[in-house]
Amino acid sequence: MDLLEILPSSFGYVILTFLYSWIMLSYLGVKVGAARKKYDVKYPTMYSDKEQVFNCIQRAQQNTLEVYPQWLVFQTIAALVYPGRRAWCLRLAQQEPLSWLLLEHEREHGRGEVELECVS
Repeated sequence: MDLLEILPSSFGYVILTFLYSWIMLSYLGVKVGAARKKYDVKYPTMYSDKEQVFNCIQRAQQNTLEVYPQWLVFQTIAALVYPGRRAWCLRLAQQEPLSWLLLEHEREHGRGEVELECVS
């Protein structure tokens, strides 16, 4: 049995969402790396005692990484189980993860750009 026969015809959108999520995680890692250099936070130190802005950038990335494995699993299950049943399930399986990714990107971008004192 061919894999393409098993997967729903719209599963390509899920793959594109996974690729975008990988790009987003790479972007977050680059932001943390740049913040480490800018605020002089050396490895393996996770958070800075002096720079709250760095802590906000680091925590935003860490929050995303904490939920990412579960998100991948549930996104895959939703995409495999629900697309053929109802139209709203197909829309949910395709649009909700992309919305989550865009919101995560905006949240990280906002925390990284605003250099105000924030609560970590």
